Amino acid sequence: MLVISKKYFVSLLALVVLFIGTAIAQAWTGPSQTPPNGNISAPVNVGTTDQVKNAGLAVNTLAVFGNTSVTGNVTAAGFFHSSDARLKEDIATIGGVAVVSQLRGVSFNWKGSGVPGVGVIAQEVEAVLPAAVRTAADGTKSVDYDALIAPLIEAVKEQQAEIEVLKAEIANLKAGH
Repeated sequence: MLVISKKYFVSLLALVVLFIGTAIAQAWTGPSQTPPNGNISAPVNVGTTDQVKNAGLAVNTLAVFGNTSVTGNVTAAGFFHSSDARLKEDIATIGGVAVVSQLRGVSFNWKGSGVPGVGVIAQEVEAVLPAAVRTAADGTKSVDYDALIAPLIEAVKEQQAEIEVLKAEIANLKAGH
C-alpha cells in the first residue's frame, strides 16, 4: 500500500489547484471590444453571442446601439431620446388632428399569455405614419409609440386654437344680445 506524507499530499493538492486555476483563467475570454468613451472594462461580454441574466441588472448608464429586442417589461425612471436640432434636417411641422383622427386606439389580449393591453395596431399606424413602424426580418411589425407624441401635440394645439375662436364667437354673440 502506498503511503503519502501529509507534506507531499498538500504540495500535490496545491499543484493541482494551481493547474486547474491556470486552465480556467486561460479559458476565460473577456470582452471582445473596447467599451466606448474610455469606460472601464465592460461587466458583461460585449461580443455577438446572446447572454442571459436571470437576476436583476443595475447599471448607472447603459448605451445600446443598433436594433435591440426585449421580451418582457422594461422599467426605468426615464428615457431620453436624441432630439437635438443639430442632428436633424428637412424639419417640417407634422399634421395634428388630421393625422390623429386616422389612428385607432384599441384594447386587446396578448396571444399566448392572455394578458390585456391597450395600444394601436402597427399595420394601421403604418398606413398613416410609416416612420413610426418597423418591420422585423420575420415580418412582425412594431410601433415607436414616441413617434405618436408629435401629432398629438399638434392636434392639441390645433384644437386649442379652434376653442379660442369658438370662445370669441360665443363672447361676441353674448355681447350682441
